[in-house]
Amino acid sequence: MTSAPVVTPRVARDAAASIGDRVVLVTGGTGFLGHALVSRLLALGPAAVRILSQSEVRRSQVEQLFRGSAVPLEFVSGDVADPFIARQAVDGVHIVFHLAAMKYVNFCEQQPYQAVKTNIVGSKNLIDAAVSVPTLERFIAVSTDKASNPVGVYGMTKALVERIVCDAQAQSGAVFTVVRCGNFWGSTASVVPIWLRIAREGRDIEVTDPDMTRFVMLAEEGVDLVLEATVTDGPGQILARVMPSYLLADLAQVFRERFGVATRVVGMRLGEKLHEDLIARTEAPFTRREEDRFIITPWRPTLHPVGPFSSADASRLSTKELDQLLNAEGITV
Repeated sequence: MTSAPVVTPRVARDAAASIGDRVVLVTGGTGFLGHALVSRLLALGPAAVRILSQSEVRRSQVEQLFRGSAVPLEFVSGDVADPFIARQAVDGVHIVFHLAAMKYVNFCEQQPYQAVKTNIVGSKNLIDAAVSVPTLERFIAVSTDKASNPVGVYGMTKALVERIVCDAQAQSGAVFTVVRCGNFWGSTASVVPIWLRIAREGRDIEVTDPDMTRFVMLAEEGVDLVLEATVTDGPGQILARVMPSYLLADLAQVFRERFGVATRVVGMRLGEKLHEDLIARTEAPFTRREEDRFIITPWRPTLHPVGPFSSADASRLSTKELDQLLNAEGITV
């Protein structure tokens, strides 16, 4: 079973100190992880939380949800791929949390240039704008396990974003860090809400490959990792958390038993692989492990390297634990 939020008291204390009285920017702050991050940030007492988002509908929802917050909530509407919008978003900011991205694997495969524009060009615009801001203290970008040994457009773009962010460390006195997350359980682009919609319609669930494994991360665990990056001393690093995984066949079994639906195997799609890598073989010499964290230093080999680590190597959630996760999300027939 995935653990409860694992941020330690020290990290919680230091994160509060690093965020308190600062102006923080969250790009993609109305998305799945962004929403959870904004909620936690507001409790840490920053001077203001600024959100960059393209969605006016989601902006309205977030405004309504956090109405009455003691912390000012500011919004910038637009696309991070627009240099003017990027400069407007970072003006006077102390900490940047860069979550905005084109994440849907299928959309990225169908529109690779748009993925490049949003993920790579947008990130570079934001970095270029941020390094010119004298108040900047930290820049934290959220990446994905698909950036490790990538086979699809989404993972390829995020792999380049990781390198661009780490490279930016040489341009600024601020600390630039990447956090590499797994598949967020219940996020809009994940398998659970897609299968849930299909199951409630009484249609067959399409299983790409029963032997496929995927990492599991809860939104709060992702927020914990992001907050840990606000207190890390090592600039130009990529942080990842050791996560459990699940077998697609096991999740399909849970859905069959819970919803009484049939499943059919359709084969993997372009941009997918059987197992996700968290640490690729080529990254292992640059990666060390500290308890349940991996720390990748892309430009410097480590004295204590780890082996590669994939979702096939991770601790596997049982069907009972997967069922419990659905229950925790309030997912019923």
